[in-house]
Amino acid sequence: MRPQPHFYLATNLLAGHSWKFMLVQSIISILLGLFFMVHYGSALIAFALLLGVMLLGCGVQGFALMALNRRFKIGFALYSLFWFLAGLVLVIEPLAGAAWLLFVLAVWFVIHAVELLIGAAVDRIHTPGFRWLVVVNGVVTLIFGILIAATPIAAVEFFNFLFAFFLIFYGLVTLGVALRFRRITRTLAQENPLPPDLGAE
Repeated sequence: MRPQPHFYLATNLLAGHSWKFMLVQSIISILLGLFFMVHYGSALIAFALLLGVMLLGCGVQGFALMALNRRFKIGFALYSLFWFLAGLVLVIEPLAGAAWLLFVLAVWFVIHAVELLIGAAVDRIHTPGFRWLVVVNGVVTLIFGILIAATPIAAVEFFNFLFAFFLIFYGLVTLGVALRFRRITRTLAQENPLPPDLGAE
C-alpha cells in the first residue's frame, strides 16, 4: 500500500503529533470564542487595536528610515504620516476604528456589487442562467454593503458573533481530534511497550 500524499502544512490538524498540544489549542479556542460571545464587538476591537499598533509601527519606521538615511522625501513623509495617524486613531478609538473598517468594507461591497451587475448586463458569452446567478450575487452583495454602511456598529457585533461561533466550532473539532489522537497514542503504547531499560529512563 503506497503512502498517501500530504497536502497540508505542519500546523494542520491532520499533521499533528501531540494530542496534548491540540488539547491546549482546542481549550484556548473555545475560551476565546466564549469570551468574544459574551463581550460583543471585542473581536473586531482587538483586531482594530492590533492593526493600529502595526500602522503606528509602519509610520515610525518610515520616519526612522528617512532619519537614518538622512534623506527627506515629501511623498514618503506624507505616506508615513498617514499610516501613523491612521494607527493612532485605531489605538485611541478602537470601536470607532472597527466601525470605520467595516464602513470601508461596505463601500467595497457596493462597488463590487455594481461591478457584478454591470458585468452581468453586458456579458454575451455565458448562458443566461449563469448571468442570473451573477445578478443574484450582485444584489445580495449590494444589500449587505448598504446594511453594513448604514449600521456599522451593529455589523461589529454581528461579525463578532460569527467569529466567536467559528472559534467555538473550531475548538470543539480540535478537541475531538485531540481525544482521538490520545486514544490512538495510548493504544499504540500498550501494543508496543518500551523495554525495561528504556522505560526506566
